[in-house]
Amino acid sequence: MNIDLFSIAWQCGTASFFLGLAELLGMQLFVRLVYMVGIKAYSRSSDLQRPSVKHVTEGIFKMDEGKFKFISSDECLFTSKVHFFEFRYRTPFPFKGRVVWTANGAEICGRLPIGTTLFFFFWLVCWSTGFSFHSKDIIFVIGGWLFAGLLVVASIPT
Repeated sequence: MNIDLFSIAWQCGTASFFLGLAELLGMQLFVRLVYMVGIKAYSRSSDLQRPSVKHVTEGIFKMDEGKFKFISSDECLFTSKVHFFEFRYRTPFPFKGRVVWTANGAEICGRLPIGTTLFFFFWLVCWSTGFSFHSKDIIFVIGGWLFAGLLVVASIPT
């Protein structure tokens, strides 16, 4: 039973890894569909003013912690900066979102990527089920979950 669960979780984890890479590429290329799916982590209304036409046509804006792009006069996509080969205390889940302006103001929605979230979940499942045939030592499981917990704690902004 554990071998079956481990195998399924391993296959799903591998698939979610490649989904995460495709999703990350879509985020960097500002593919609108990628920004519309994911786990909703932030949602609120704001009285943020609608951008001027000049800002809409200027392309991609890069800032220290991310970048954004106006895809129309009513919609802006944003994403957190990807830090490859750099040690930083940040979330393992790259944040993405949309700002949509309506007659009543702006609707801001931030999401966590599906691929990264699923990969993290299946990693924990594999770690938990894999100990039963790789090692009978409970320290193996505790170590994996402790590592995952430390990733989450280190990701919380101070």
